[in-house]
Amino acid sequence: MSFYVTLPSDSSMHFFPENKISHFKTQLPSPVCLNGEWEVGLSEIIYPHSWLNVNETNNYFLYKAGDGNISSTVKRTIDVGCYETMLDIISAVQLALPKNPNRFTIIYNKATKRVKINAVQGSSLHLENLGELLGFKRNAIIIGNMKSEFVADAWSNFSVFYVYSDLISPQIVGDTQALLLRIVRTKGKDGETISQYYDRPQYLPLVRHSFQTIQSELRLNSGDFVPFERGQIGSGLTHYKGINFQKGYGIGGIFRRLFRAALPFLVKGGKTIGKEVLMTGSRVASDVLSGENFKEAVKTRSKESGKKLAQKAIDRVQSMVGKGQYKRKRKKQKNSFHPKHVNNTYPYRSYIETLLNRGYDSKTSQLTAELFYKDSDDGIKKRTEFFKESATVDMIGCIHSDLFHQDRLLLNLVDLKIKLIRSKPEFCLQGSEGFKVVLDHVSLFIRKVRVNPGVILGHAKALEKTSAKYPINRVLCKVYSIPKGSMSFIQDNIFSGQMPKILFVGCVDNEAFHGAFSKSPYEFKHFNLNFIGVYVDGQPVPHNPLELDFSKDQYIRAYQTLFVGTDRMGQDRGIFISRKEYKDSNTLFGFNLSPDLCSSGEHLSLIKHSNLQLELKFSKSLEQTVCVIVFAEFENLIEINKSRNILYDFGN
Repeated sequence: MSFYVTLPSDSSMHFFPENKISHFKTQLPSPVCLNGEWEVGLSEIIYPHSWLNVNETNNYFLYKAGDGNISSTVKRTIDVGCYETMLDIISAVQLALPKNPNRFTIIYNKATKRVKINAVQGSSLHLENLGELLGFKRNAIIIGNMKSEFVADAWSNFSVFYVYSDLISPQIVGDTQALLLRIVRTKGKDGETISQYYDRPQYLPLVRHSFQTIQSELRLNSGDFVPFERGQIGSGLTHYKGINFQKGYGIGGIFRRLFRAALPFLVKGGKTIGKEVLMTGSRVASDVLSGENFKEAVKTRSKESGKKLAQKAIDRVQSMVGKGQYKRKRKKQKNSFHPKHVNNTYPYRSYIETLLNRGYDSKTSQLTAELFYKDSDDGIKKRTEFFKESATVDMIGCIHSDLFHQDRLLLNLVDLKIKLIRSKPEFCLQGSEGFKVVLDHVSLFIRKVRVNPGVILGHAKALEKTSAKYPINRVLCKVYSIPKGSMSFIQDNIFSGQMPKILFVGCVDNEAFHGAFSKSPYEFKHFNLNFIGVYVDGQPVPHNPLELDFSKDQYIRAYQTLFVGTDRMGQDRGIFISRKEYKDSNTLFGFNLSPDLCSSGEHLSLIKHSNLQLELKFSKSLEQTVCVIVFAEFENLIEINKSRNILYDFGN
């Protein structure tokens, strides 16, 4: 079980009027009580890039201008502000220094990014805190000719900031312990609002299992609070702030519960929704006073409200939206057996397995139960029709995991745990921003077998001599990024150790991979690729690299790799992908690395240990960052002994 808590810095001002963006307390609507062991992680942070790199703590310096036997110390300041470059800061310092006579010279070398300061004999410059920006140590004193020890960086104090929370136990940070939740790298320009989403939050043990207030702090490396000048973190939707019915009981309590239950259907922000939520709350209150069940009233009225708000809530629903709902699926067996493929590529594993292992009959019948339709105009229309007017849609499909793709029953007394982690709505939907998929009800259907006592006794005797063996096809998915403007990509040691028996490679838009309402994550494009090769120990396998020209429709050998890689070449079996569809949105490259080119046979092949390299070339520079998806399948064996210990031979 997991849940999210959103902590705007200005949401509890009536409780804590001293709240600031960099340090604030949030009062939750009701106490949170958790049993057992829990972990907490930062999933997303939104902050204004509004700090000043020259502020009241580092905008001054001292100098001594010796004149014969007389020497005096003078304090000078530069204007507080946002200085974009180091030259801007140096110009401000030079303006503050005495001109007649000119006793100090400051030179900035753009090549080395170092600052050189010369003070004439008898004079000295005390940089104080300003020294860190100029590349010197704090409180450095310049006498004579001195060069900065470090790189001069106008934003050196703001490269990262630290997020602290009183929910977690102290963590080791250098030579001390602190309630550090995460280190956030800053980005963007002055005046921008920055949003950073973490696909893989760093989970830390929860120390407070009962709480109603949460304290958050954002600090710099110096220990000072981040000096935000304006803005608030997560100001919230219009209808969240200042609504009286969010407090108290009675009818107000009904409205408060409505917000928790109804807003997943109504997440698009604005005054129109605020008014519609009020109207929906009134209808729910009326239904409850008439004797109707509260949950049923909320469900019915929320759907009505959703239809009124947007007759076309979403333009498109991604194929296999049920599978795309989860970015990670984790199996955990007793004795700490964790599959190695646990990452956020589960949607691609399930999609590629379905796309390449099922034919026309399956894709046009049973797979429609999980909303698999081709990404053609007709398929998109069919998927979207199910969700018209915020309708509730039921779906069913299998879990794509190694253990579930083998046909042997699991021994008794072996624990099996499954953890599902949801993807962002942007990954599942296409269209207007702000909508999400709400899981109304989820069930797991499993098959249990009551075995004859004689068979159980036979298993027990057999386990005294050997272990139960489960041959599996283990799948690993890896992702690599190719920067914008690149024309080639070489990745060594994609797999080091056991070699896969089949390999599929495809490219998707980086923005679509991370989730975007405007793009499909399953659109595998060719990006003008003209060369692809796979090498094992430096030798091309299973054939020489492919040289292609998609602009002239010369890609037939690449299209053929789909059938060679899936053992369908020369057989009366297809995968329901035409050559035109292959070029448009299904450009995957298959490599059958099994020694006999029979990767789907019942026999096992000898395991080979080597290093695998992938090379790609493009005829034109990439116009955007591209993600390379590598799908690999290995032959492996899981064993369970009489003590129910799990043994496996995973070589990478």
